[in-house]
Amino acid sequence: LCADDRGFLAAVAALMSDTKRPIVLTSNAPVPLSLPSSVMRTVKFNRPNVASVAKLISMVCLAQGVDVPLGNLVAVAERARGDIRKVLNETQLWLQHARESAAPADTDGRA
Repeated sequence: LCADDRGFLAAVAALMSDTKRPIVLTSNAPVPLSLPSSVMRTVKFNRPNVASVAKLISMVCLAQGVDVPLGNLVAVAERARGDIRKVLNETQLWLQHARESAAPADTDGRA
């Protein structure tokens, strides 16, 4: 956390101890935040393998009506080291660019 975040952990701890609803905090830090263990449970997720990510993104693409060769998605997943969020974002930008490039040009000069 940054110096500007003073009081953040105390506020989160207070919120977690007072709420009746679960609060989910995510972090890329290898060491979890120093919150009281009585109000916190740590769940460690493992990064999925590249093939699983590519298959998942392929299903998302098909649900959106786009058939992308699995090899292309494997290459994107390898570059993203299996980070699903990164692969989804990159695929979305890639497909959006492809759609915009395929759109007919405006021939009457209006913007």
